[in-house]
Amino acid sequence: MSTFGAFITRGRLLSRLVSLALGGLALSLALTVGSSPAHATSTHIQRGGQLNHAPRQSATATLQVVSQIQSSYPNFTQLEADCPSGYLAAGGGAEALGGSSILNASIPNGSDTGWIAVGHQPSFNSVGLHVFAVCLV
Repeated sequence: MSTFGAFITRGRLLSRLVSLALGGLALSLALTVGSSPAHATSTHIQRGGQLNHAPRQSATATLQVVSQIQSSYPNFTQLEADCPSGYLAAGGGAEALGGSSILNASIPNGSDTGWIAVGHQPSFNSVGLHVFAVCLV
């Protein structure tokens, strides 16, 4: 990779990190300012392998956490938790499930509308994965 290419890649990474940090700060403020205990709770809705949390209202934003859980998923294959239409992923995370499982990636998708996890489990053809996205509108 050229020096210029490396600079562009680091610049995009820095931009992404700053965006996520600012999004986290805004999320923290939105959930703290004017919120009540009723806003701090959510209802879980289980549909197949997808776990959704009912939207929370605050003075400035609506937050919804979506996730995907797969107990056996092909190694090195992306599993994505997608935000509902109109929402953007302010953050997210993932975990590899299983004794020797390894999480290879936990990243936002290219359009910032979901979160992606990639993992593998040595000596096996599949891995358990859990990925979630914190979505804001």
